[in-house]
Amino acid sequence: IMTGASDQKPTPVVVILDPDLCSLLPRSLVENNIMPFITHVFTSNEKLAQAVDRYVDDPSKFFCPIRYWDVSQITDFSHVFDASRNRRLQYFNEDLTEWDL
Repeated sequence: IMTGASDQKPTPVVVILDPDLCSLLPRSLVENNIMPFITHVFTSNEKLAQAVDRYVDDPSKFFCPIRYWDVSQITDFSHVFDASRNRRLQYFNEDLTEWDL
């Protein structure tokens, strides 16, 4: 779906993203051409930590690459990546350079 006024450049917006469909597509296609247009804004440390836990449990089943997560509303990242909270985090080594901190 394309949105935007007729005198402006259209803004692509994905309204519904089916995780099952995305799992069938090449990962690079999803990461480079779909995910940049999807926004879910995390608003609390707790919700972000829960999502990180789900992600590290099995990243291949998580249709949204962590580098695209919108964490701009989070002000406290305490213990989100604490391995004493989740042992799998000791092996976490994902690119987060696109996060707006």
